[in-house]
Formats: sequence, structure tokens, C-alpha cells
Amino acid sequence: MKLNFTHAGNRVVKMAASALLILFAGQLYAQTYPVVLRSPSQYVYGLAGNGAIYEIDQTTGAGTMIKNSTYSGNAANQSNGIAYAPTTNLFYYFKRNPGGSNQEFVSFSPATGAVTILATSPITSTIYTGCINSTGTAFYTSDVNGNFFYYNVTLNTWTKITSNFIDQDGNNVTSVLQSQTSGDMAMDANGNIWLASSNSSNYAIYKFPSPIPTSPVAQIVVQRYKDPSTPTPGGASIYGVAFDVNGNIILASSNDKMYLLQKASGTATFMTNLSPSGMVSDLTSQNFPTKVLPVKWLSFTANLQENNTVSLNWQVTEENNKGFYVEYSTDGDTWQSATFIPSKGNPGSVQSYSYDYTNKINGKICFRIKQVDIDDQFSYSSVKTISLNSAKQTYSVWPNPSSDVIHISGGADENSTADPASLQIFDQSGKMITSQKLQTGINTINISKFISGVYFARIQNSGENAFIQKIVKQ
Repeated sequence: MKLNFTHAGNRVVKMAASALLILFAGQLYAQTYPVVLRSPSQYVYGLAGNGAIYEIDQTTGAGTMIKNSTYSGNAANQSNGIAYAPTTNLFYYFKRNPGGSNQEFVSFSPATGAVTILATSPITSTIYTGCINSTGTAFYTSDVNGNFFYYNVTLNTWTKITSNFIDQDGNNVTSVLQSQTSGDMAMDANGNIWLASSNSSNYAIYKFPSPIPTSPVAQIVVQRYKDPSTPTPGGASIYGVAFDVNGNIILASSNDKMYLLQKASGTATFMTNLSPSGMVSDLTSQNFPTKVLPVKWLSFTANLQENNTVSLNWQVTEENNKGFYVEYSTDGDTWQSATFIPSKGNPGSVQSYSYDYTNKINGKICFRIKQVDIDDQFSYSSVKTISLNSAKQTYSVWPNPSSDVIHISGGADENSTADPASLQIFDQSGKMITSQKLQTGINTINISKFISGVYFARIQNSGENAFIQKIVKQ
């Protein structure tokens, strides 16, 4: 398109000289700089596969283009891995994906419109994630083969960190990243990376605990927050991940929808439809929250012991946690608090808690744990139901604690002709360690090979209720 200016229009000429006019998708767009990014509480940023960048309203889903798809030199190709550094006001991303030819990793300045080609990465496969730390000095990405890479912004250098990931239970996470070849990552203010891996059916959420390595390591142990079998919201792959200003995780899907992963409930709720279509192959924001998903519930058990005492035990991964209310209910609807147990105060660590409920209530009683964050947001454990009664138990377990053997006397209820009872011993996570039949009289159980800690002996006879005794292995 030809533009004509008169001599009298010098000011118009100067203004036009600072504008980039392009023909995009059959429409004329004028890109003028500087672009001032708007409120981080309202807007996030999407990178389209053609290299265009959009500022997206979280409420309406409407996108405003702040960088068009026209570049000098090579055209954009499968652009992905965008991250924003507020300290320098720069976006970092792959303009040309390493999975194609002539990869290009670049920075983009919304203040000047400048695109700078940075060091070529050692990556040879398609990447689908990108994040940067709050100081703008460390960029991380992963490829579809589960390889993890670090870019030093200051030195303009790349390093492969590892391709070996396991979760807190020893499960192979690398294989999950290889099978769920979509997703994204974001970094919080504490230096933890939160990664969502996805396919069209399922997704997972993992936390890479700080400090994230900057040199090669043999393995990284991550914390699983969403199991990889979790159904994807809306049945579509996750393309982008970013934080909102409150530390909730925003998920953008391949079918142009946004969801909010609530840190209180851990559920993904629909936010809005995205428009125009296709503007998010990846997502980022200006937010680096200090509080993200405060607690991951690892286990919760409720076991009936002697004298109708109920032993409650739970294990969590803590993050910004104030403590726990132990709650009980006789109808599953109206809940009362039995006690408050403060947090042990070790963010990012796995912690175990216990409480013995001793109130004498006959019949069925429900238990749950209410976790409270430091800003008073909360989440709940699952609900456990126990039947309490005054029937006399005929079992004794001794010595307790013990380092080698325990003795169990009894076999069935008094005056019963039923078959001998069965014994099962569980660890705190609910995993069964051993199982056997009990004979009439004294039974000796060898626990010398058990790891030191708390276990639960469950004795089940022909009746409805089981007898459960806490055992401490020294």
C-alpha cells in the first residue's frame, strides 16, 4: 500500500515513521511502539504459532495484538515457549521452534518493538514450555522427549540440565512428559517451577522445587500435584500456563478456552472463551506469586483403636500453610471442630500429622481435615467414616513400641465360634506391609525388618467392625 504525505504534514510523517504497517490475515494492522502493558491483575499474554503476541483480558478473553507476525529475516515457525521478565520488560520465546529448521530464540521489547535473536539452543526436538525467574536472569524450557534446558540470560548461553525426572513416590515422570506432549510451565517468586503436561484426554501438574539447577544433574525429584490420569478440562489439550495475581494457575486450552485452577480446591473452573481463535500456543503473565497451591494432600487415614479412640493421620506437601482444623460430623452435613494443629513450618516439604479423637460418640462418625493457608484460604481432605460402638474387644497387642516382635492375643469375639481373625499391618500411607491369619492364643509377629515409624495393625473377625491398633516400630 502506497502512502502520500504533504510537506505541511511533517508531524504526521514523524508519527507514521514510528508505526509498522503490515498486512495480516487480510486486514491492515498498525503496530505502534511503545506498548505499555496493562494491569497484571487483568491481563495475561498469549503467543500464537505465527509469532504474534496478544494481551488477553482474563474476564472477556479478548486479545489485543502487541506484536504482529511479521519479522525481519526468517518467518516465524511454530512459535512457543513465551515468558515475560518484568525487570527488563522483555518477552523471551522461540520465534522458530527447535523442532523445525533454523531455530531462533529471541527477545521482544514492547517498549521499542525490537526483536533480538539470541544464542542458538542445543535443543533438536519440538519445545512446548517456557518460563523465566522473577529477576529475569534464568529461562527454562523442556522438549517433547522430556529433556530440560536452562538459558542464562546474562551470559546468553544454554545448558541441558537433565532428562530424568521422578515424583515423590518414585514414579517415572519423564515418560509422562514424553507421552503428554503438550503443556507449559510458569515460575513463582520462590523459584519453583509449576509444569502442566497434557494431551487431549488427560493432564498432570508437577512442581519443580527450588532451587532449580543451572548445571547438569543426574535426576530431578518433582512433586506431583495432579495425577497424569486427571481428565483435561473441556477435553482439550493444555497449551498455556500462567499465574493470576492471587497465585491461581490459569490454563489455556487448544480449543480457545481459559480455565482457572483454584489453589483452594485444586479444581479447574471455566473462565472465558478466547478471541481471536489461535492466539495462544503458549501463555505467560506479569505475575510471580509467593503463594501457589498451599497444600497437596498425599494421604489421610482414620483408624479405630482401643476404647473407641480414632487415630487420624495425614500427610501433605506444604506451601504457605497456617495449619489444620480436625473436623467431625455425625450426619456428614454439619461439621464441628475438634482441635487446631499448627503447621510445622517447612514450605515445600512433605510433613506428617496425627490426632487421636477420643470423644465417646456411638454410631457412625465422619472425619475430615480443613487446611488453612496463611491468607485464610482453605482446602479439605477427603472424608473418612468410622463406626463407633461400646462392644468389648478381645485383642491385646504388646509390647508397643517394639523393635523386633509384637504379640497379639485373642482370635475372635468372646464366646464366638467364628473362623480365626485376619491380621493386616499398614504403613501411614495406607500401604499393606504384611497379612496373615491369627490363631487362638498368643500370636508372635516379626517386625524387625520394618522401617522405624508408625504402623497400624488391623484385625478383622467375622463381625462388621475391625479392631485397629497403632504400632510404633523403634
